[in-house]
Amino acid sequence: MKAIVYHDRGDIRYDPNFPDPQIIRSDDVKIKVHYCGICGTDLKEYSDGPIFFPPKGELNEISQMESIQVMGHEISDRHRYQDPKNGDSPKPNCPSCVSGNYNACDYLALIGCGFANGGCAEYLVVASSKVIAFDQNKIPMDIAALIQPIAVSWHAVKVSNFKPALARRQLAEKLGVITYDPTGKSIEQCVEDLKKLSPEVMATFETGLKTLKIRGCATNVAIWAHKSIPLYPMEITLSEKMLTGSICFVKKDFEESIKAIENGLISIDELKMLITSKIHLQDGIEKGFLELINHKEKHIKILFSPKSEYLLCNGVNDSNK
Repeated sequence: MKAIVYHDRGDIRYDPNFPDPQIIRSDDVKIKVHYCGICGTDLKEYSDGPIFFPPKGELNEISQMESIQVMGHEISDRHRYQDPKNGDSPKPNCPSCVSGNYNACDYLALIGCGFANGGCAEYLVVASSKVIAFDQNKIPMDIAALIQPIAVSWHAVKVSNFKPALARRQLAEKLGVITYDPTGKSIEQCVEDLKKLSPEVMATFETGLKTLKIRGCATNVAIWAHKSIPLYPMEITLSEKMLTGSICFVKKDFEESIKAIENGLISIDELKMLITSKIHLQDGIEKGFLELINHKEKHIKILFSPKSEYLLCNGVNDSNK
């Protein structure tokens, strides 16, 4: 099958003959990929990894897979499959998993990012517990590929205990924060504004801490490479500020994100504006990864598809550029 494969830092390859995934366990299902998005984490793995991928020559602690894996974890599909037989589930053996916080597992890795082959391919095999259904009459397939990053944001907002308020937004704007008010600018204008931004993560981190109010809370969602940054502890101590982190999501976040889209709480028309390009899988390195790295001011989300016919529906199509 066709696939985009991670080998090491700075080394990802399009492989037109990667082995098809096989069903091994009784609870496995085989998926025919419709769309797969490029995540900021994918870009970090390419430029600064391995982060979640195992180092070259080593194996993932749980799956025992090496670093040479199909990338991609923002996946949608229209494949129908029978309910699989119940298989033996792995027994959690780290404190996070035992407590139900499996998103913070000691051995955290993702399908398509260190744990097992992902969705930048024609087919994907995963455990049935990793497949979450949505109403295909309410959510288009390209929008479905955005549910994973939406769930990450959904989880982060809950972790931060953020509460919207006009005064807070106005103060944030005075301090240089880019905000979005759905009753103000059109989504088209906001998307154009966002595409012009290319914030440096460290500068954003420092500014975020300094501009917090007394007992304010900053939540880090960004994925960092294996390096430390300067941090002045008294910046936190003197004003009793709080710094917390948010990683991935749990199943409930994913399900709530789906319901929010299906019920109209999150607008599909607005989400479509976030998709700035759709490309064929075989063009994924040049028009996907390298395009986002070298021209990130032009894009928000680029989607792959292994089938040309999928690129002709649901909006943007850059496959012939």
